[in-house]
Amino acid sequence: MSMSKNRTNLIGGLFGTRLRRAAALTVMGSLAAISLVACGSSVQVDVGHYSDEPNRADMFGVGSNPAVNAEIGNGDIELVLGAADSITVTAELKKPESVEYIVTRDGDTITVIAKTRNGSKADVTVTVPVNTTFSLTTGSGDVDVPAVNASGHVSSGSGSLTLVNTDGDVTGSTGSGNVKLTGASGTFKLSTGSGNIDMTGVSGTFNQSTGSGSITLRDSTGSFSLSSGSGNVKARESDGSFGLSSGSGDVEFQGELALGSENNFSSGSGSVTAKLTGSPSVDLDLEIEQKGKVRVDLTATVREQSEHRFAGTVGGGDAALTVRVGDGDIVVE
Repeated sequence: MSMSKNRTNLIGGLFGTRLRRAAALTVMGSLAAISLVACGSSVQVDVGHYSDEPNRADMFGVGSNPAVNAEIGNGDIELVLGAADSITVTAELKKPESVEYIVTRDGDTITVIAKTRNGSKADVTVTVPVNTTFSLTTGSGDVDVPAVNASGHVSSGSGSLTLVNTDGDVTGSTGSGNVKLTGASGTFKLSTGSGNIDMTGVSGTFNQSTGSGSITLRDSTGSFSLSSGSGNVKARESDGSFGLSSGSGDVEFQGELALGSENNFSSGSGSVTAKLTGSPSVDLDLEIEQKGKVRVDLTATVREQSEHRFAGTVGGGDAALTVRVGDGDIVVE
């Protein structure tokens, strides 16, 4: 009886010791987690969860290198300019019980993830300092970026991309939405599968393409490579160097070609019209491969001329313009 009692006490003692150790580890882990946030550590985590709350708001103090990453399944993403020392994330959730919403912080970088299902939606607005770098991705929704002076990436599966007064290096794409740039400066490489591209008052280096939409450029300066698979490409009141092409649409240009620039216009089955403003000084190399006519309404020194071909120099020939058309007319005036 005594041996049985001793064995029972021994087992109970061991079991109690293990429970106390587990409890101690749990408390230590909890204290460590509390200390992590309370001491302002570089990592702060808001664990993803489903809830019935339709609105969320999280604010973080940031230093000199703010950044935001957002990945949304279904919903819009908008950046808004705010104070220089904080980032605020707000979200409006449709069917919040079907949205797994996660916010994490690592140093000055805030990451927002909204996993949507069952027809749910998460519209996210991030208020940021002006120098915030960004990576914004949504599966189905619009992406809007205001006057941020930083580089970043924007992407949407089927929404529009809008950048206003953004200054930096930006890449991005949308599967079937429009791309709009207003007052932007820097280096931009953006594409859309089947939407239109509109640029007004921009400056810098731009490489833009659309599979089946139109491209319009107005009142801009810089280096431009603009391409459409089957839409029209138009550049008006713009100066710089240009590569304008369309597979089956028209190409129209009005502006000044920068001295020393190499410019190429082309269309597979549309016409090309170039109205050179100012005092044109350009070497022309124009050719139609199949049907159409070439017309030059500028005083030029002619090297070669026929119905489908023109080569010559206007002014001092300081810029170069090469035009190729498969089936269509070429007009330079």
